[in-house]
Amino acid sequence: SGASPRRWVLMMIMMMMISTDVRPLIARPLSLARSRYALQVLASVAGGASLMCMDRFETGSFYNTITAQRGQGNPTWFTAVPTMHLSLMMYGKQEHASASASPKHSLRFIRTGAAPLSEADALALSSFWGVDIVSTYSMTEQMPISSTMSQSKPGTVGNPLLVSLALVSPDTLKPVSWGDPGEICICADTVISEYYNNTGDAKPFFFIGDRRFFRTGDMGILDDDRFLFIVGRLKELIKMGGEQISPVEIESVVRRHPDVNVAVAFGVPSPTWGEEVGIAVVLGDQSSRLVADVQAVGTDLDRRGVDGELRSDRVG
Repeated sequence: SGASPRRWVLMMIMMMMISTDVRPLIARPLSLARSRYALQVLASVAGGASLMCMDRFETGSFYNTITAQRGQGNPTWFTAVPTMHLSLMMYGKQEHASASASPKHSLRFIRTGAAPLSEADALALSSFWGVDIVSTYSMTEQMPISSTMSQSKPGTVGNPLLVSLALVSPDTLKPVSWGDPGEICICADTVISEYYNNTGDAKPFFFIGDRRFFRTGDMGILDDDRFLFIVGRLKELIKMGGEQISPVEIESVVRRHPDVNVAVAFGVPSPTWGEEVGIAVVLGDQSSRLVADVQAVGTDLDRRGVDGELRSDRVG
């Protein structure tokens, strides 16, 4: 693949401040440790740290492993995808419904990656655990692409690491203006060089000048401080009346409603607009007024300039 494991490992050691008193908790067995998990293992061994590995991810046992009091043997950080993070937080809140303080643990920070974590969810997780949430952006073809070092900017996946990054128009493959959304493309000797036995029509590589870039298929924005924000997958953008709408941005707004636990936005066919915005939500246990909640979310969306008709359908 043209990758450089040594550079990856050194970067992980530096990013995670790995030393002999660090104990990452790995959510899967070593036989399944690919990409980010494999690098955690390599970096921890190279840095002289110890490891804790689960045979599989099960919310209750994983949560209990984090919160069990063993003296010096507790995990100090772990990596998980947003779904796992939210599952752990919801489990912890149910287990300790009467507790107002964060659960007891030895965590120094938590890493998240593989899928976007909304700003509302990141703040909720940080408040629940009482530690910073370190966001990362990676893929099998390049790990890592970017990472934060702290929670200074909620919603960002940090600054590029080990790669040159370009945001381009998906149609022309020309760089977009600064501050405009574009497809995230990366260039480095650590990026995969080709797909094995690829006979499809996909052409993930192109050139800007004499540099070969890989198309990630993700859409992003760089702010003035060069922090990267993921705004959605190219194939998941909702095309409504000629406007491309990011489901990630819709989900982030809806998740701010106190009665919404989970929100998933998607395109719904429309004879007028081509597509309209649909959203499915999972409400909290204390919420029973579905229509009122939807109307409250609609008012919030309207204040933020999201136009369109709001309808609700009860499921179940």
